[in-house]
Amino acid sequence: MSKLGQKLFGVGFNHQHFNCVVLISASINQEAAMGYRQMISEAKSHNQIDSKSKTAQRVHKVFMVPYANQENQTGQAFDWQIEVIKSKELNAWAMPGGKNGILHWSS
Repeated sequence: MSKLGQKLFGVGFNHQHFNCVVLISASINQEAAMGYRQMISEAKSHNQIDSKSKTAQRVHKVFMVPYANQENQTGQAFDWQIEVIKSKELNAWAMPGGKNGILHWSS
């Protein structure tokens, strides 16, 4: 039995079940990508994407795609994206499929 099978299912590896998990993961990733595109599009239309502040530069510099890819065990490659969005609040989120956002204080 593969280690991945043990990790995913705790018992004997079932290829048919694994294929179902991969398809569900792909569907979830697609839905998240669509929502992310809409959210980023709206932020762009309000000139809220921050790519120039020190915070934005630091976020893009330290975002660790190679490490994240190594730890991805979903069976689906992620299309990693991260945006820093100007906001009146501090917050961050991660969505399925490698979509991430950081809200950072902007006066």
